[in-house]
Amino acid sequence: MAREALSADLIADLYEAAVDDACWPRLAQVVASAARTSGTAVWIVDRGQILDFSATDDLLPTQGPYLSHYGKLDPWQQGLLTGAWDQVRLGAETFPERELVKTEFYNDFARPNGILRPMGAMMRLGGGAFATVAANRPDNKKVFDEHDKPRLEVSFMWPRSMR
Repeated sequence: MAREALSADLIADLYEAAVDDACWPRLAQVVASAARTSGTAVWIVDRGQILDFSATDDLLPTQGPYLSHYGKLDPWQQGLLTGAWDQVRLGAETFPERELVKTEFYNDFARPNGILRPMGAMMRLGGGAFATVAANRPDNKKVFDEHDKPRLEVSFMWPRSMR
């Protein structure tokens, strides 16, 4: 799939959400709309602490449990940390599903919340900080595949060319 061009409206929405604290909660929805996904979350980590978290409405109920406990156990996040930065990866590319189904994270958090086969990416922000975006489709929808990666890349990884 050819890389899609960013619209001026998308660039404006992304910048506004990234720099205006009042607009930050909308960032996940902006990314979700651009990537044509539903459940999407974006969070900023600095020195191991999640500082900001933006989620689409369907994932908002998971925010508290993720921030208080499950974020530390998230094998997909750990898989992204050990892989290539600035690259969209499917959940199974970051952590094998046969191992995932044995984890507390999956059985007590991801599966009950319908988070089954996400895709995500991480982008270095400088120092010890990075941003993560994760997109999910409910289990009654087609799972993400290679063809979905460019849409998430263009909606989140666009600053790469500006750095």
